[in-house]
Amino acid sequence: MNKANRPIPKGLVSKNQAFALGAFCFSLGIYLSFFVNQFSSILAVGICCTAFLYDAVGKQFDYFSPFLMGACRGLNLLLGMSAFPASLQYAELAMIPFLFIIGVTVIGQKEHLGRNRASIIVGSILYLSALVYFMYSLIQFEGNWWAALIFLGLWLAMLLPPTYKAWKTQRPLFVQKAVKYAVLSLILLNAGLVAAFGNSWFALLLLPLLPITLGVAKVFRVT
Repeated sequence: MNKANRPIPKGLVSKNQAFALGAFCFSLGIYLSFFVNQFSSILAVGICCTAFLYDAVGKQFDYFSPFLMGACRGLNLLLGMSAFPASLQYAELAMIPFLFIIGVTVIGQKEHLGRNRASIIVGSILYLSALVYFMYSLIQFEGNWWAALIFLGLWLAMLLPPTYKAWKTQRPLFVQKAVKYAVLSLILLNAGLVAAFGNSWFALLLLPLLPITLGVAKVFRVT
């Protein structure tokens, strides 16, 4: 069984309990989005549908599931931007987390097995694609290069060493760590987006989330 140490396979949580909690969270998120604006509610429904499709069907198809997970993250960024409609002029920035999370998902599909050097290479190419698209967007939207480079440097410093170690060793433990730090590094990538195309001070406000998530990651498995 794939990832048998998770709560449902281990029998700690029943399928019905998981379904009930998921349905409650989906419903609450959609309900709250209606208090923002109509476009936000449409995006919220889209995120819930995409997440459900990923869990219900997508995981059975190795070539399909990464795109669903990437779509969830791209739509998440758009949902946040929709609270400030003027920021939707930067809507295509959603391609950056979309590409990045596709890469993370590709690497994470066989993380429990190891020996997935080809997946790590493909994932790394997608990381590079996200970085290149970020740079392209800096040119297109005349973003703040200096602020962006600082946060991108932090992002790469967190992302690349464990990814390289996973590629070199191909051991499940290090592949899992590479996926874990890639997921957590999304905070730094998001901060880079805020710094480049918004306000650098607001980007700094995101940084305290990193030690918090690192602490939570010691209790809950991050994959």
